[in-house]
Formats: sequence, C-alpha cells, structure tokens
Amino acid sequence: MPSLTSMAKSLLARAQEIDAELEARGIPYPSFDVDTLEKLPFEAQKKRWELVDASHEFRQLTRGAMLSAWDIAFNWTDALTLRIIWRYKLASAVPLDGSASYEEIAATSGLYKPLVFRAIRAAIANNIFDEDDSGRVRHTAISRLLATHQGFYDGVGLQIEDLGPASTKVIEAWETLCSPYWRRPAPERARRFDSAMHFLTADESWNFRHMLNAFDWSTLDTPGARIVDIGGGNGQVSQLLAQHTKHLTFTVQDLPHVVAEAPGQLPDEFKSRILFEVQDFMTPQPAANPPTAFLVCRCTHNWSDKYSARLLANLTPALRKGSKVLIIEYVLDDKPVKSLGDKLGLQTDLVMATILNAQERYAWDFKRLLELSDERYVLEGIRKPEGSKLSLVEVSWKG
Repeated sequence: MPSLTSMAKSLLARAQEIDAELEARGIPYPSFDVDTLEKLPFEAQKKRWELVDASHEFRQLTRGAMLSAWDIAFNWTDALTLRIIWRYKLASAVPLDGSASYEEIAATSGLYKPLVFRAIRAAIANNIFDEDDSGRVRHTAISRLLATHQGFYDGVGLQIEDLGPASTKVIEAWETLCSPYWRRPAPERARRFDSAMHFLTADESWNFRHMLNAFDWSTLDTPGARIVDIGGGNGQVSQLLAQHTKHLTFTVQDLPHVVAEAPGQLPDEFKSRILFEVQDFMTPQPAANPPTAFLVCRCTHNWSDKYSARLLANLTPALRKGSKVLIIEYVLDDKPVKSLGDKLGLQTDLVMATILNAQERYAWDFKRLLELSDERYVLEGIRKPEGSKLSLVEVSWKG
C-alpha cells in the first residue's frame, strides 16, 4: 500500500480537479445543505466517483480493521434512525425553507416528542437535518430529498421498511431449508417496490441501450428472423431493438395480466413488428414456429439456480442448432470488490437473497446454470459495454 501521505496528496489532486470543474461552470462548492455535485455533467462525474472510492479506502485504512468492522456491525443504528424518520414522515413536518420546533414536529407527525428529539439528534450526526442557533430543526440536502422526492422516499422505504427487516431472517430461512416463494405483496408495498425500482435503475448506467453494443444484432437481422422476449413486460427492450434493426420481429411473452395491458401501451410504429403472447416461462416453450433467438432480460436474478435452470431448460423444445439465447443481467466482478461504486452488485445480490431466495451471479455461475439446464448449451461469452452496469451473456445451442 502507498503511504497515507501519498494517498492524501492523491485525494487533494482529485478534489482540486472537481473544484476546477465547479468553478468553470459557476457551480457553488458542495455543502450538506445543497448537493451541488449533482449538477456536474456526466463526464465530470467520473472524477467525483474516483474521489469517493479513494476517500473510502483512505477512511478504512485510518479507521483500522476493528473500527471498520465495527462501523458495519453498528450501522443498524443509523438504519433505525432513518426508519423512524421515514415511518413518521418527520422530513415532511419541517418547512422546506424554514424551521420547526421539536414540539411542532411531534404534533405534525404524531410521534412522542422525546422520541422525535432522540431520532433527529441521532440523524443530525449523519447530516440529516440540522438545528439553527435557537434549537429549531431545519433541512439539509438529505432531509429535503426525503420531503420532496417521492422516488427517493420510496427507495429508502424499500430498503429500511421492507428489505432490511426481511434480511434478518435470511439465515434462518437457509437453515430451515425453506422453499422459495413469492407472496403477493400488499398493494401499497407493491406500489412502493415498483416506484423504488424505477428510481434505483433510473441512472444512465442501467439503460438498456448499452446492450446495442454488447452483441452484433446485425447477425440476426435477416428477413423472417424473430426474437422471443421472455418475461418482456411491455416490450421496452424489444422496442429498443426494433428501432435499431430492419427485419427482426419480436414476440414478447409474459403472464396474462401483463399481456392484457401491454398492447395498448405499444407505440404505433412498433405494432407491425412486436406481438404479445401469454406464456409462463416455468412451462416448456411450444416446439412449433421456433424463433431465431430468445432474449432473457433481468429474469434469472429473480430466481434461485433450481428455477433459473428450469427456465432455461424450458426453452429447449423451441431451439434448433445455432439458436441463440441472450441473457441480460448484472454479472458480478470475478475479483473481490472494494470500491463503493462496485459494491452495488454485492448489495443487490443480498437484496435478491432477502426477497426471493435468488441471486446475482458471477460468470462461473452462469456456466454452471447452463450445465444444470442442458449440456447442449454453449456459453459463447459475456460482454459488459462501457458505462453499463449490465452485461450480455451470449449462449448458443449446439443441438
């Protein structure tokens, strides 16, 4: 490892680069009151995240092994504080451009004043809320987001109200060998999940357009060629591919309630090339009219190996020699991850374990999954385009 001094100098150099970016654009320096770094353009954000990763490494080294582990173990207290703020809508009890007393926040939220005081004081330690000189509570950038951004609020709620509590039972579920199942959630929980997923994947790095560079789609784009989009919802990926191909047609398969609504949401320009069809991917595909390729986008991470292998095995009746199966998923890095930015995949892996007994996978997991499905599957390669969190797993059928 380099010396702490050299690391600090590197941090300084990176910080100076970001300051220069801000100054050149007339953007104020960041503060806990206003998150001005979000205003930087995409190309400048890379410098920001390099600084974040470097400072994270510096912090862990200076905290040491014991304190770094303790930070993780004791983090539940921060989550509890945030859950109180979320559950009782304490951020909404504070005027956006003013302040509120603890008595006023208690009256608005319905939470006992001493509990309001304890929660907000603990939150202030994380720069969520602040107090003015008279002891009244005012917003910081984080608390203001909780009060004004529904997607952000739902994203926080999904983690601390739904997934966090469920995660405490993951080990017990493993030890009792529970079968995986998905209980239909209550309407509000389902709404919050959908809203949070939309927010969490709104970043450009999740955009499916990156998949245009992950495979040579022209090799499939011939007269009469067809792709079956497994579990394709409203056909958003098929629409993207239709925009960038000439001959390909698409059949989007999903469950009855999805297929009943999806055609009405399809833009007119795609109606001659995209059809919708009811098909449960846990049942075998019909052998008649086999497609050129199957597209399996963000499906396997919702299922354990047993059921993901069944999904892939169910494609085989409709496969012919040379057929393609193209799987789009988050593929975990082969090596240990230490940067904050790359930690996301490991976190989502735990999320999938918590809610569905499922998982994100490494490259070798996909190879094993194909072997579990059918020995005639051949893993051709895995490609992750520049700037994308998602990868494309190319599979061929040797018949």
